[in-house]
Amino acid sequence: MADVARRAGVSTQTVSRVSNGQPNVVESTRRQVLDAMRELGYRPNSAARALRSGRFRTIGVILFTLSTTGNMRTLDAVATSAAAEGYAITVIPLEAPTQDGVNGAFTRLGELAVDAVILLMEVHLLDAASVSLPTDVPVVVADSDAGDRYPVVDTDQAAGSRAAVRHLLGLGHETVLHLAGPSDSFASQRREDAWRRTLVDAGRPVPDVVHRGDWSASSGYEAGRAIARTDATAVFAANDQMALGLLRALAEAGRRVPQDVSVVGFDDVPDAVAYPPPLTTVHQDFAEVGRRCVAGVLHQMAEHDAPRGTTLVPTRLVERASTAPPPAPGAGASRPTAEAGFLDDRDQGVAEEREPL
Repeated sequence: MADVARRAGVSTQTVSRVSNGQPNVVESTRRQVLDAMRELGYRPNSAARALRSGRFRTIGVILFTLSTTGNMRTLDAVATSAAAEGYAITVIPLEAPTQDGVNGAFTRLGELAVDAVILLMEVHLLDAASVSLPTDVPVVVADSDAGDRYPVVDTDQAAGSRAAVRHLLGLGHETVLHLAGPSDSFASQRREDAWRRTLVDAGRPVPDVVHRGDWSASSGYEAGRAIARTDATAVFAANDQMALGLLRALAEAGRRVPQDVSVVGFDDVPDAVAYPPPLTTVHQDFAEVGRRCVAGVLHQMAEHDAPRGTTLVPTRLVERASTAPPPAPGAGASRPTAEAGFLDDRDQGVAEEREPL
């Protein structure tokens, strides 16, 4: 730093302000210092900074899987929000959501020197009384059911699901089928519970069968083949990817969307507007979830206080072309037939040869 200061003709304090990105430096002086840094091959020493300030400017992120849309979009939002605050992130994926796995991840992050940790734990783990997190590091949990034991940030899953079901009932559908996510997912559980409660509160029949997928389009397609055999006129899918598979299954069965069957998804992925037809769905504000997670750990670092409880980020219904009133009785609505291209159980041998999603 002293070499840079001599080359640029400024004080070491000015070099420090420039290297830390502080705004209180005249632009011409900033360019002078940056030029000197490049000429001398100078890079700020993060280890020396940490020794001086007690901060590593890094946030650890622990998550179970990188394969789901929700986790990826939340991780992207956390990374963006952290960068805006001058922090980097270090990601530790878990092979299995267990107490040992969480303990190992915290140990690894301790070795990598992070200031705080954000957990993206959508699967059932933190609701178990036996599971605990270290108390010597700021922690925020996203998409979990940790209750009042830890600070939690989550999308308002229940409100979004209620909006989806009420929208379909408001169009005149007698009831709504549900294509749920995995049974071990908090988000899936809350969306399913809200779907059922909304039907009960409206005095509508609750379907006996809950069709279930694993968040993927292919699982939505497989569940959709069964749904297409029913006389359902409305389906609420727990995420947009499964809704995409459902749309394909309905099309192969000759069931038109939305003329015969209305479909609502959840997430509002960027491609939802290009689905055939454009998908009515529940919008999640992943950017706000990421911002609040980062703000939560930074607050703990500054105030040495960890306010417990859950912060819910609002959702909103986005209406597009995949929902409409149900077909009128005797209107000649399409029904699943072999001629429409839908294979029954006797055609499994042929079905296996279908092009996968």
